[in-house]
Amino acid sequence: LAATNIAFLGSIVVGGFGEGVVMATGIHTYFANIFEKIGQIERPSLFEKHIRSIGATLTNLILILASLILAVQFFVSGAISFSYLLFLVALIVAVVPEALPLIVALAFSKGALLLAKKKVIIRRLSAIQDLGSVDIICTDKTGTLTKNELQFSSSLGSSEPLLFKLALANALNGKKLGKLYNPFDKAIFEAAPRNVITKLASLNFLEAFPFDATKRIKTVLFEEAGVKYLVGEGAPEILLEHSHLIEGKNGGEPLTGEAKAHVLQWFRERGQKGERVLGVAYKKISSASPHIKEEESGFTFVGCLSFRDPLKETSSQAIELIQALGLTFKIITGDSREVATALGKKLHLITSENEVMTGEAFEKLTGKEREAAAESCVVFARTLPSHKQSIIETLERRHAVGFLGEGFNDVPALKAAHLSMVVDNSSDMARNVADVILLDKDLLVIAQGIAEGRKIFANVTKYIRTTLSANIGNFLSLIIASFLLPYLPLLSIQILLVNLLSDLPMIAISLDTVGVNEIHKPHAYDFKKLYLFVMVFGAVSSFFDLIFFFIFRTFGASSLQTGWFIFSILTEIVAFISLRTFLPILKAKAPSGQIVIASGIAIGATIVLTLMPFARSIFHFVLLSRTQWMLIAALLGAYFLANEEGKRFFKT
Repeated sequence: LAATNIAFLGSIVVGGFGEGVVMATGIHTYFANIFEKIGQIERPSLFEKHIRSIGATLTNLILILASLILAVQFFVSGAISFSYLLFLVALIVAVVPEALPLIVALAFSKGALLLAKKKVIIRRLSAIQDLGSVDIICTDKTGTLTKNELQFSSSLGSSEPLLFKLALANALNGKKLGKLYNPFDKAIFEAAPRNVITKLASLNFLEAFPFDATKRIKTVLFEEAGVKYLVGEGAPEILLEHSHLIEGKNGGEPLTGEAKAHVLQWFRERGQKGERVLGVAYKKISSASPHIKEEESGFTFVGCLSFRDPLKETSSQAIELIQALGLTFKIITGDSREVATALGKKLHLITSENEVMTGEAFEKLTGKEREAAAESCVVFARTLPSHKQSIIETLERRHAVGFLGEGFNDVPALKAAHLSMVVDNSSDMARNVADVILLDKDLLVIAQGIAEGRKIFANVTKYIRTTLSANIGNFLSLIIASFLLPYLPLLSIQILLVNLLSDLPMIAISLDTVGVNEIHKPHAYDFKKLYLFVMVFGAVSSFFDLIFFFIFRTFGASSLQTGWFIFSILTEIVAFISLRTFLPILKAKAPSGQIVIASGIAIGATIVLTLMPFARSIFHFVLLSRTQWMLIAALLGAYFLANEEGKRFFKT
């Protein structure tokens, strides 16, 4: 909006004065209108999209297979018995990874607690998974990479005391000492000579005009010894345009082209060092005009003050950690191109100015040119809110993007990002749309959060790939066996018991250990690889199941059903222990104690249930001979070796 005389709900006033009329309140304000619109936008997370895709694929596969099985059974037998229908329903129930919601909830809850201890608050639980998926992190500069504590560096001008006096007058504009909120004003006050500060008490402040983003200057009118002075402070190049004199040894001297060039050269040199520069100018006013802003010309240029915003001690370390995690790091800032370039070089993010682009230049590019610029440029300077949103949306065409912002102007970019992060003292609107709130505005916190997110991603993925492989394999095996055997290979109640006991170790997967090889790069669901993995190891599982059926068919229905109940549970546990990592079992990180205990309980319960008389009666089990137990053990060993050999062809 171009309304310069309207104060919007949500604005923060740090200085000045004024009178106004209330035009709207509550839900009728412009702020509330934006808030409502943002609340209506649904943005499913990367995790939700992936789970929906897997769920839809699995559902379609089950429905197709179930329809084919019923058609074949009807064609072969001429009818479909009620017991076969129960058998098929039990199989469908067994193949669905019903423990996934519980595992996800446990993994996310554990991750949220761990991240909270590291000063990362998760507002949307699935954002923990997204932390592990992002491969580009975009952030602003001030307060994130730098301390946001400006410090005076150097000055340019013939009279530094006068320069500080006028700059302080502009900073204070009637406020009490020590009540400064603007970072520049604080730095000026801290660096100013004490004798200059004491003289400010004699000034009579008459009127002040805050910083104008369009004019890029702010002014104050004060009176000293009966003389009125209008002081301007802001962008040096703007003040030079409004000045016709320059302060010299003998007062005001003509502002020549050579003098202007000298000031601008000094300004550029400071910018190349990453410093921010304020120019100071003044003029004498004969009377306090009601249109004092019209007097903002004909200044005498006094000089410049430069300020540095020191890097945080952890910035370089955090960026190194982020890059070590395989992420690309980009800076999106409103600062000048010179300051942004200097920062990028200090952090070793860029080597030349070709990797820096302004927001205005980015907006002028076409679609393909934008994509190329978004990929090649590391630092974006002089960006407006719309520029930030465009950059984020362009990057998201090829990447999973996380964005760290804090102000109301960052809301469009935060809403557009796959993962939005803000700091605790951000604007209300920014916090409302954010997925993650950082209690400490430090990149190290983000890096730690990403590492934790990848651990959770790894554990959830373990469950999906291992349980789908085992379930699909068992599903195919039982269907094939049901056509080849004169009886059902497993009773419905036995199928459900298999499903219950085999899920016990799987639930503990949310607490599993994660190796360094599993978090060294961004994670993303590669569906082709996942489905290939499931098909390959599902086929391996089916192959050993069919060998089992071939051997045990001669022992009778009850022995085969009992033996396959034991074999199917133990193969699922063996498959999980093997396939939980792509490394050879002896080189992989040992499973967590919870998984060992849960697996032990599942194995013990499986064996005990087939030995206890009351359980044999309920579940229709029979005692197996020593030979049958040895055959099961041999097949389990061969199955384990086959999985270990097969996973060598898959890499993380």
